Amino acid sequence: MIGCQQRAADPHAGPTLLLVDLASPINIGMILRVAESFACPVVIAGSGRVLDDPEKMRVVHDFACGALARRGFRHLPLAEIPAFARTGRFLATTIVPGGLILDEYRSEPSDIVALGNEYDGLPAEVASRADIPLCIPMPDIPVPKPPSFSPIEPGRQTVARDGTPNLNVAMAAGIIAFHAYRCRSPAA
Repeated sequence: MIGCQQRAADPHAGPTLLLVDLASPINIGMILRVAESFACPVVIAGSGRVLDDPEKMRVVHDFACGALARRGFRHLPLAEIPAFARTGRFLATTIVPGGLILDEYRSEPSDIVALGNEYDGLPAEVASRADIPLCIPMPDIPVPKPPSFSPIEPGRQTVARDGTPNLNVAMAAGIIAFHAYRCRSPAA
C-alpha cells in the first residue's frame, strides 16, 4: 500500500475513486490532485508499470502538486477488486449509452466510482460487477483518435470503441468529483 488512505467515513467526503490499471503517470497525478480538492479518497488497482517505476512516480508526484504526500492513495491488487467493490455502492464509468446520467447521480460517502485504463476503459469483469453504470453525457459526434507521437503505452495505437465520444480519464474523474462535491455541498 502506498500512502495509508482508507475509505472515508466522513459524510462530507466524496466517493472513492477506484483507478483500474491506469498507464499514465500524468493522469494518476492529476486525479490525485483533483481528488484531494474535492475530498475523494483514491484507490489504485493494478498500474504496476507506473507504481513500480521511480521515474514515473516522480511524474505522478509532480502532477499531484503535493496531494501524493498529503493524502496518498491505497494500492489494491487487481484480484481484490471484487471484494473491494462489495464495500459500498459500486459505480462503473462507461461511454456506452444506457447508464445513469451524471446529472442524476447523487453521491453517497460509501460510493466507489471505477475509472478505467486510458486505452480500454474498465475490464468487462469489473464493469459487470457495477451496481450502477455511470455515464457523463456527451454530444453524439465521431471523435476518432489519430496515431500518437508519444503514446502512453509505446507500440500501442488503438483504443477500444475508437470514435465514440469520450474524455481523458483525469478529466472524467474531475467532472465526477466536482459533481459529487456540488451534490453534497450546502451551497449547491
